[in-house]
Amino acid sequence: MQNEEVTAFLDLELKKLSQQFPKIQIKLGYHEIAESYIVIITPQIQYDNDKDLDIAWINISIAFHEKFPFEHIAFVSDDSTLTDIRLIKEWHPKNIVVSLEDSLIIYSLIVIQLMNKWDSTIPHYTSKITLKKPINVVHTDLVSVNSNYDLKQSHNEDCYDPNYAMAA
Repeated sequence: MQNEEVTAFLDLELKKLSQQFPKIQIKLGYHEIAESYIVIITPQIQYDNDKDLDIAWINISIAFHEKFPFEHIAFVSDDSTLTDIRLIKEWHPKNIVVSLEDSLIIYSLIVIQLMNKWDSTIPHYTSKITLKKPINVVHTDLVSVNSNYDLKQSHNEDCYDPNYAMAA
C-alpha cells in the first residue's frame, strides 16, 4: 500500500535526479500486484549505458531501503514488465529551445529520411547542411539530432544545383 512519507522522500530524491540528469524522463508509480514503488527511467539507452546515472539511482535505492526497510522499490526502463503502474508523478526532460531556422532544417531532414525509407527509388540530392550554432535535440519520435548536424548525400550528381533552395 502506498505510503505518503515514502512518496514525499521519493519526490524529493527523484526531483534531484531529474535536475542532475536533465535529458532523462522519470516516472514514479506504484505496482499494486508487486506491492512496490517503481521508478521508470527513459530513454532506455541512457538507463542501460550511463554509469553516472547508475550510481545516482543506486544511491537513491540504498537510502530508500535504509529509511524504509519494509518497503520495496525497483528502478527499471520502459522495457520492463513492471511498467504497468499507478502513476504518482513524472519528470520530463528539460525543454530545448531550437530556432525556427533550425526547426525547418530538422523537419526537412525528417522528411528526407522518411522518403528514403518508404521509397528507395526517390532520387537522392547532394546537399550539405550546417547549422550556424550547435543544437542538441534529445529525442523526437522520428529522429535524434546531436550537436553540429551535417548532412551529406551524393548519389545523383545530375540533381544537384548549388543555387537551388531546398524546400521544407
